[in-house]
Amino acid sequence: MPYAVLQTLVQQPSLDQLVRIYASVEGLTDLDAAHRAGDAVGILGINLDGADAKALWSAARGAGIETSIVDQSVLTQLPPARKVKRCDCLDRGIELYDSMGRQRVLAWKDVRIVGVGWIARRQVSQQDLPIYMGETGGPFPVVREATAVTTIVDLFVCDDPRRLRLDASELLYHYLGASAPSDPMARFDILVRDLTRGAGDALINSGAEYLIAEGEHRLYRSMPIFERELVWLHWIQNEAAAQDSRPA
Repeated sequence: MPYAVLQTLVQQPSLDQLVRIYASVEGLTDLDAAHRAGDAVGILGINLDGADAKALWSAARGAGIETSIVDQSVLTQLPPARKVKRCDCLDRGIELYDSMGRQRVLAWKDVRIVGVGWIARRQVSQQDLPIYMGETGGPFPVVREATAVTTIVDLFVCDDPRRLRLDASELLYHYLGASAPSDPMARFDILVRDLTRGAGDALINSGAEYLIAEGEHRLYRSMPIFERELVWLHWIQNEAAAQDSRPA
């Protein structure tokens, strides 16, 4: 069975700690280890056999990071995202509207996890350029690559298995009224701060933490890396609930 090695505390280790782990266990150069460490938030390794999992756990402990080895099958499988068209942060909670205009009100206490991400997305396009080379003919197809960024919030709430997604490119911010800034990213940043402030008991990911603490956007290199951190936060929350349910 495959194993995963997960941090047991929400505090993010330093980059230096993670580099030491990957350099010692995987034999990477410091540069490659730093690249690997930049994507490790909560889950330090997945799809590991028993020996590799134990080696990673031991290296993490040596670097001062507490981790657990878990059967990978116990980790939450994230459901497909259901898009929300409008989100209003009010004193009583969050008002959400779907594309049909149907309203749903969430109490702040029911928000369990807030995940914020600026996620790199590779775009590949092909076009024919009018280049002719003698008798060989043309035009010739040229492939172009570019990187776009998807900006989202994923919400997980009590007693609801769904994942609610707020996409900055489509979202309406009616609650901001006339005070809303003209810059779409500035509006989104206000929304994130209002969500995390209102849902004070919820777990938040490093993307939200970085915005609140530094005023900067944390870029995730891919959607799977963003989602892996959310899986870890679910595990942290489930472990805490299991401990609370145990008899004293």
